[in-house]
Amino acid sequence: ALAIAALSIAAAGASAQVFEFAMSDHPDGNAAPPFYGLRVDNLFGEGNINTFSIDWVSDSTITITEDGDDISILMEGTLYGGPDIGFTTGGAALFTYSFEYTEGVVKTADGWRVLGMSEANGGVLTAVDSDFSATFTTKADNSGVAFIFEADGHRIDGDNDSWVGRGWVMSEGNPRSNYVQDWLFTAEVIPAPGTLALAASGGLLVVRRRRKS
Repeated sequence: ALAIAALSIAAAGASAQVFEFAMSDHPDGNAAPPFYGLRVDNLFGEGNINTFSIDWVSDSTITITEDGDDISILMEGTLYGGPDIGFTTGGAALFTYSFEYTEGVVKTADGWRVLGMSEANGGVLTAVDSDFSATFTTKADNSGVAFIFEADGHRIDGDNDSWVGRGWVMSEGNPRSNYVQDWLFTAEVIPAPGTLALAASGGLLVVRRRRKS
């Protein structure tokens, strides 16, 4: 799937490879329902649990660009959420976001990870219908990892292959302590434009060659 996603770029002779995925809510969020892709407690007041759904709008993407040793990760789209009150999200609203990792990104056997903490990594969450905006930086765990995006089916029972993204963040003026501020989402590969047709024509060519032989 990754080969198909990057096939058109490699065929065009470009030095960089770009992998794009469509993001979705994770089915195993700690504060579910509602399911969510981002949780930021205390964002709207002390003691609040705040969850944000990716699936309400379904325009969120995660894009990984590899240019030699330089690797970057960009997540952007629209979220729907607010204070979590159990079976629904009270006072919910739409938010646009852009979150990028450009430092400490490394490739792994199953995908990519972001190591350490860097001021270059972070993002912004902005309300669509109000003047609310929050700025984020990253937070590394005890092993020094700030973000993971791997095909390992993390926290999905019986699934060891689905793409899962998870990482720790800190909202500005709201440092992470004994509450949750993190990404937790699933993703599926978006084939690069023209690659499906290219793959199909390649398959047809193989069939034709076999028939002639």
